Amino acid sequence: MNHCGHRAHRPDARRGDAGRDGAVLRPALIWCDTRTQPQCDWLTEKIGYERLIELTCNPALPNFTLTKLLWVKQHEPEIFAKIRHILCPRTTCATGLPASLPLTCKRRRAHCCWM
Repeated sequence: MNHCGHRAHRPDARRGDAGRDGAVLRPALIWCDTRTQPQCDWLTEKIGYERLIELTCNPALPNFTLTKLLWVKQHEPEIFAKIRHILCPRTTCATGLPASLPLTCKRRRAHCCWM
């Protein structure tokens, strides 16, 4: 195969381990998983709705990576402590290796992580 294309629909993320191999720590919380609504509410309360829009161009939503990371931090702290890389499906397919971690400003905003 000479070329491969990938178009990500929503920001799911795999969490990479602190080790050099970047092993996956847990299955991704997929984009339609809404269990992170309490983390959205917390972010909105702490930062403020208008400030979130100013920083990220988005409100805090359950399908964004940041709220999913906050959920893992609260519910699976042992896994959260090991996270060193957040790789989105598009990045994982594009790089194949965690040694190269491109993430554009546009992608950061889409994941509500531009803070």
